[in-house]
Amino acid sequence: MKREVQVWSQVKHPNLLPFFGICKGLAPRPVLVSPWYEFGHVGEYLKKFPEADRQALVRSSVIATGLTYLHSREMIHGDLKVQNVLVHASGRAVICDFGRER
Repeated sequence: MKREVQVWSQVKHPNLLPFFGICKGLAPRPVLVSPWYEFGHVGEYLKKFPEADRQALVRSSVIATGLTYLHSREMIHGDLKVQNVLVHASGRAVICDFGRER
């Protein structure tokens, strides 16, 4: 978790999930705090809204933009998958889970 916090707190980009901080003492382990994305990950979003398939290409370019930012900082996500791309109510997608970044 320490590495993930270190990496996540350093990246700032509209297509990467923002990091708000760490909450200690409310649970047995520290909790990482970020915005809530009510539609969940891309797979969950497409199950709820099948007509959204047409927007998949747009989301792909947004994800590519986030990855380009990481690569420009000499970082590799290391675990990009459907579950690590969240969808906001506005339809905007962000990359999350920086625990395997290299």
